[in-house]
Amino acid sequence: MPVFVLDNGAYEIKAGYATDEEPVRMVNAITRSSDRRSYIGNQVYSCKDYHGLVYRRPHEKGHLVNWEAEKTIWDHLFYGTESGLNQSVDPSDTSLILTEMPYTLPALSSHMDQIVFEEYGFDSYYRCPAGSLVPWNDIHGELFGASGSRSGQGGDRETPPVAECSLVVDAGFSGVNVMPVMLGEVYYPGVKRMSVGGKLLTNYLRETVSFRHYNMMADTYLINLIKEATSYVSLDFAKDLAASRSGPTKKDYVAKYVLPDFKTTRTGYLLQKGDVKDDSQVLTLTNERFTIPELLFHPSDVALEQSGLPETIMHSINSMPEEVRPMLTANIVVVGGCAKLPNLRERLTKELEPLVPQGATIRIGIPEDPISYAWKGGRRLGSRQDLLSKVHVTKAEYLEHGLSRCSRFGPTMK
Repeated sequence: MPVFVLDNGAYEIKAGYATDEEPVRMVNAITRSSDRRSYIGNQVYSCKDYHGLVYRRPHEKGHLVNWEAEKTIWDHLFYGTESGLNQSVDPSDTSLILTEMPYTLPALSSHMDQIVFEEYGFDSYYRCPAGSLVPWNDIHGELFGASGSRSGQGGDRETPPVAECSLVVDAGFSGVNVMPVMLGEVYYPGVKRMSVGGKLLTNYLRETVSFRHYNMMADTYLINLIKEATSYVSLDFAKDLAASRSGPTKKDYVAKYVLPDFKTTRTGYLLQKGDVKDDSQVLTLTNERFTIPELLFHPSDVALEQSGLPETIMHSINSMPEEVRPMLTANIVVVGGCAKLPNLRERLTKELEPLVPQGATIRIGIPEDPISYAWKGGRRLGSRQDLLSKVHVTKAEYLEHGLSRCSRFGPTMK
């Protein structure tokens, strides 16, 4: 039976069959433009003017709360001709692997179970946090260069098909979830969360740019592109902040982004050093490039009374049994859109060194494509029908036992 893997992210859906090499990526939103046209998913890329876009997202703070919008997007994904899938989805003959946020409210999880079985009628179904799928990848071989790594596919039964112990840092759109994962199962007492994610960083940059430069409060889409093109994590924040204010070193921190003119470009682009654009409107950024991502390390800068990312990671590790803590510090995997920020690994390693016990090994791996890495782990799990059959719930079981059968997907305090 075909297995369909759906990593239902708050910003973007990653979906595809377990036999696919790469997922289809679809914007998880219904968007309305300034001329009152509506776009489902990736249809927004056909919009002629990104100014004034209004997003209707099914997720709120990471929780799936709007099924009216989500079902419209899923229908477009499963059955639409523009979805990008190689074939439309036949739920009655398909097993589904679906992700959700850790510690999702039980009522929201139950609603998801009902939608999957009663609205779509999938044959079987496994619901889990996205972070629990990450260790199904060959993280030791792909991220840490370990020799003798497993392939994760098929028949080698002597080595585990899933990493035994890892700490997954899912830095996504709504926030950061830090999850200890043991043999593919999340240890829920160790799960910690930060409210700083890609959405907050984009909104903060939008307000900063609107205050210092141009009024771009209605240009969320464009600001997100600017953030992705120019932002990076500072390795020494105080030093970089002082050097970027004035003096001969200021030019080293400058980035110029050419804004859309709707003749040659609709989205703008980053101006390379040495290029001149006298006839275009240019947004010049200096310390905004690294002060925005600094919220990951100091949320208190915007009055969020939360620990920074290094402290959150240590809170998670210290909540684990003492004997497994060294294995967690040596197997940290960062995924999600925020993992693409340059210098994140180096800064995180530097911040963790004084926090871990003396002599502890710190290894942090960031995949080449951190956004789809959880989906690829789900793809490898889906290729192991013998293991998937032990954890999924079939439609027949659901019809016989009801929602109580799906309670096996929830937190287990081990």
